[in-house]
Amino acid sequence: MMNENINIEMTPEELSLLTSISVNEKKVREGQLNNWQKQLLMEIRAVRSVLNDKYPSSSFEIKECTGTSTQNGFSTFLFSEASHEEMLFDASCTPDIDSKGDFRIEDNYYRVFLEPVLKDTLHSILRAHAIEPVQILCSYTSMLGKEADETITLDSVIKNGLKVQPTIQIILDGNVPDDNAAAEQITQASRYVKDLSVPGFYVLRKDSGTGGSNRISFSI
Repeated sequence: MMNENINIEMTPEELSLLTSISVNEKKVREGQLNNWQKQLLMEIRAVRSVLNDKYPSSSFEIKECTGTSTQNGFSTFLFSEASHEEMLFDASCTPDIDSKGDFRIEDNYYRVFLEPVLKDTLHSILRAHAIEPVQILCSYTSMLGKEADETITLDSVIKNGLKVQPTIQIILDGNVPDDNAAAEQITQASRYVKDLSVPGFYVLRKDSGTGGSNRISFSI
């Protein structure tokens, strides 16, 4: 617990996060924090520590945070990573009263290790059956705790039964003779995708048109 009678030293990142959501900016800059600010500072530090431990090869910057509210019971964080500047990631921090003041911290940064591999795997399996994907879109948004780190693989997701449900959209070449041929191609592709047994919500469609026989969706 932080001492109530001393000015608290903070890193530039911590100071920026707290001043951005505080009305008493001057006091924050002087290190004079009230109780909710001290609590949030502990959570900021806990989140950064966990991210660094789980993903030691990555370099993070926490961009935004919100304190724990009575409505949701946890604080939320938005962060970036140096080698994925175009992406933003989410984390949450929940006080775990059963663990004597510890925090339960979850994030979705693991997605950078799964999404490219899943895309490449789907491309390969479809091309091996003479089906050419125009584009494959994949998004993991589920938050995971200590069970996900930079060693995560598609095999470990399946083997350990991790509760992730990415959304995968597979767009196939629309240059087929008619809707019947398109429907058959999509049906065949869906069989090969299901054989991979990778959990997710899948949408397969041809390049032009999104309805009727030109679209199949399913969950694994």
